[in-house]
Amino acid sequence: MELGRQIATLLIGIVSGSVGTMAGGAGLIGIPFLIFLGLPPQIAVATHKFGGVGLSIGGLVRFFRSREIVWPYVLRLSILAFIGSFAGAQLLVTIDEGWLRIIIIIILILLLPVVLLQRNLGVVPSRKSKAWLNAGHILYALVAIWAGFIGAGSGSMIFYIMMLFFGFTINQSSATQKIPALVSTSTALIIFIVHGLVNWPIGIIFFVGMMVGGYLGAHLALKIGNAWVKLVYTVMVVLLTVKMLFS
Repeated sequence: MELGRQIATLLIGIVSGSVGTMAGGAGLIGIPFLIFLGLPPQIAVATHKFGGVGLSIGGLVRFFRSREIVWPYVLRLSILAFIGSFAGAQLLVTIDEGWLRIIIIIILILLLPVVLLQRNLGVVPSRKSKAWLNAGHILYALVAIWAGFIGAGSGSMIFYIMMLFFGFTINQSSATQKIPALVSTSTALIIFIVHGLVNWPIGIIFFVGMMVGGYLGAHLALKIGNAWVKLVYTVMVVLLTVKMLFS
């Protein structure tokens, strides 16, 4: 792998890790780039998952020193992330992702107006009823399957769920998700490694880039505050929806 491609891989890893930490959508940037490098789709997804482990580690290191992690939710979400990611990773090597992609597109389109019209959503924390919390956990588990399967769009969807159903701010969503995301990506990665799907020379560079990007994204999110991060998030969701509609 020549030097130019190595540098490009590192830079894309940093950018996708930064954006992914702030607003989700790392896969929207990273997976197409890996396919552009010539990796088959399954290899690209598995290699990006290795980078995703770096993203979670980098973001967690920065968020751990903040007060944004809502600790009571971490264990239960980690359990759901493990179960969903295990199931989703198994799907990657057995079935086509088309029907799951359709479901994600429909949900993104339906929930985008909620983010746009509710100005305080993701900016000001709110208390939710038990019914809303239960619904949030169910939806989280379903999105965790997609996260283990393909991953593109899963971060943005999880932010949706945490803001809308759990009442978190967007920075609380990102911070609290870091440990469950590490569980999810590591679980899927182990399965992909067993099936020989990871491109290690590219994956190691991507891992380093996304780890740096994860830290930088978390640092920037804490500096600029929830309102500006929500703006970045909204732009990413619009781009993600358009991308998935026309891909």
